Amino acid sequence: MSTRCPAADQRRLLDDPEGIKAAWAGFKNGGVVTCPTTGAQLSMAVDGSTGSYRLVCSGCGFPSPWFNAGPAGISFRENDPRSSRF
Repeated sequence: MSTRCPAADQRRLLDDPEGIKAAWAGFKNGGVVTCPTTGAQLSMAVDGSTGSYRLVCSGCGFPSPWFNAGPAGISFRENDPRSSRF
């Protein structure tokens, strides 16, 4: 059964660039990154054709924007409106 995350908490982690950067750092270090509301683990989705990633709450399915990761940090894909993330 899916648990819905309140929109404000979703935005804090998965729409905020700093929140996404912190979550990505946790993944890179082998940590478990969780949704701040449900406590469900965040999963990583990979678009192999572009080398992009996004984080997805495994409890409610809410995704972050797509981003690329490199030695200099992460950068977000252009033109990734919220409506295209569902």
